[in-house]
Amino acid sequence: MPDISDEIRRFPGSSPGSDPIHIGLMCPASYPVAIASLGFQTVHRIAHEHPGVVTHRIVLDKADGGSYPSVTLEEGLDIRSLDAILVSCSFELDYLHLVRILDESGIPVLRENRGGLPLVIAGGVAPTANPEPLALIADAISIGDGEITVPAILDDLLEVYPILRGARFNEGRDKLYELWSRHEGVYVPSTQSGNDRPVKQAYVNDPDGFPSYTPVISPDGVYGAKNLINVSNGCPAHCRFCLLSFVWPSGPHRTAENILENAHLFNPDEASVGLVSSRVSDHPDIVGIVNKLADEGYEVSVSSLRITSTTPELLEALVRSGTKTVTFAPEHGSDVIRELICKPYSYDEVVGRVTWALDSGMLRVKLYFLTGFEE
Repeated sequence: MPDISDEIRRFPGSSPGSDPIHIGLMCPASYPVAIASLGFQTVHRIAHEHPGVVTHRIVLDKADGGSYPSVTLEEGLDIRSLDAILVSCSFELDYLHLVRILDESGIPVLRENRGGLPLVIAGGVAPTANPEPLALIADAISIGDGEITVPAILDDLLEVYPILRGARFNEGRDKLYELWSRHEGVYVPSTQSGNDRPVKQAYVNDPDGFPSYTPVISPDGVYGAKNLINVSNGCPAHCRFCLLSFVWPSGPHRTAENILENAHLFNPDEASVGLVSSRVSDHPDIVGIVNKLADEGYEVSVSSLRITSTTPELLEALVRSGTKTVTFAPEHGSDVIRELICKPYSYDEVVGRVTWALDSGMLRVKLYFLTGFEE
């Protein structure tokens, strides 16, 4: 079981009450990956602060699966004793780990074979793009942003819970399904699969209205002790190999003030700052944000930079903040192929950005490439 003794937590206040429901937060990946997943951490924060709820994390012991957990991370509770499990899936292969964890815990994998709690609710970019692989497993699937769907799912679960835990479980579950199916972004496969009523994806249209930070920091995360902050949702690029812009169209940027507010939840000696987005360098105030954080003593890193919006000023600001490596994604050496896959910039532009990076003081430049394309 992973060691969590070095964790630093910054959760908002919670009010579970005298008879809370117990919710499992499952990331079907290893502990270091789970800590570095902003989506999983966001759902954990939302559920933790929801009135009437107590949360329990579930992660793999090892990255390759190995032995699968049957108990929760913190208290060692039997997973099958929980009232519901919220599963955060970033990749289709996560589904295999989900199935193994349910089976190891003595929970029937198929929904139709489960005659009691816990309920299984899935979400994340993979099920948002295509929920049907989980349609026979999940009681509900979150389509879109969990900031919108998770509070609604938990509110309805709390309302129906007195029926669910008694002999009237099936009646309560049917009532819960009916309530869930009314919400934007909530897909209930047993009642909505194959019918003519589409499920509208839930979007966060006002990012400043929702916090974005990593509530649990650990030096054992794959990025170390890093506070990840979402800069903006979606992507406008429509790169032919990438799912993101086809599932999440680009939305507004989080304001500089809000980004700094989320960064300040941890001191510079507790956590560095990781700015997360497919288009970090598109933010109109990104240079000022990085310089401000650097002035305050924070080390700042970014997921990657778009070649078309990277500037020497941004690279210099990142170096000031302690960044030693920057990543670009030209994807292919051919101008023709890059044009076809919607990476419309020239060889000279790629070389120019690498030159800027090295001139700014970066020690390393990483370039992402795809294989298998031929002119």
